[in-house]
Amino acid sequence: YHLEAMMITDCLLLTDVAFRLCSQATGDVRRSLADTHNVMQSIHSRTNDIEKCYQHAQAQFVIREELAVRNGSAETHAIAVSCSELAKASIDMNLFKDAENLFLRSKDIREKLPKYVPTANFNPMLGLGCIAHLREDYDTAARIFEKVLLDREDYLGENDNKGPRTGHVLYWLGKAKAGQGKSGESFAFFIRAKTHFQRTIGKDHTSAAPTYYKLVTHYVNIGDYEEARSVSAIVGTTWTPHLTRCQFKKGELLIKKGSMTGALAALDLAAQMRHKIRPNDPRQAGELRESDYDELIDYWAR
Repeated sequence: YHLEAMMITDCLLLTDVAFRLCSQATGDVRRSLADTHNVMQSIHSRTNDIEKCYQHAQAQFVIREELAVRNGSAETHAIAVSCSELAKASIDMNLFKDAENLFLRSKDIREKLPKYVPTANFNPMLGLGCIAHLREDYDTAARIFEKVLLDREDYLGENDNKGPRTGHVLYWLGKAKAGQGKSGESFAFFIRAKTHFQRTIGKDHTSAAPTYYKLVTHYVNIGDYEEARSVSAIVGTTWTPHLTRCQFKKGELLIKKGSMTGALAALDLAAQMRHKIRPNDPRQAGELRESDYDELIDYWAR
């Protein structure tokens, strides 16, 4: 709950208590310890501490493997999840081949589970699509994301209300189509993603912010500055790193409108906000580029 609300300090306090309880327990608490490492992985992913994220992902993976040796098939699903989680952390460390192998293992495990349905492969399939996207193989990425979307629509119906997952697929399809140079299709998928997020988790949820950002970028590129301003106002209600990145985009928008005074003020504010998140980076507004603001957002939300 605290992680969803981005109350990171409270999250760290709670996980610290969990680790201490595990260390003081007399019984076998490895499953609880693995769960706590998993939460820590999520925390460090949200705050872009990729080394710690990877360390906790590895720790929970090792524990799950140990439990699987002892408990056999009772741990099968947990191993599949653990593979996907370590794969995500491996992507942030640029270990793409390791990530690919882990996602494939997760996918294989899930497909052999009783009562398997294709939607159970959401995480590994989405991950494989993201790896293809990172390798700039946009055709493969689009095919994978289209398969994930089709599986969900076949099983849950079009425009399902089962949480934000379909929105994430639509978002990534929008990115893949943009990579293919199909800007019209890309924009349509981003619009669908926005609609899905707003219907399932609300317009102010952090998960929706990357889609808003892509829409702002699209509107700026086609010169629809009023619509860009309208959408960017929603991003400001989500989370500080997203707001910081959107403040930078606002500066770019004002430059294109010819309002240099407002643009410089927006870019200076964006740089100040970024410095609070990256205090060891001394660069000023004129030295920062869009990629410097992208890095504030964990890869899965860019």
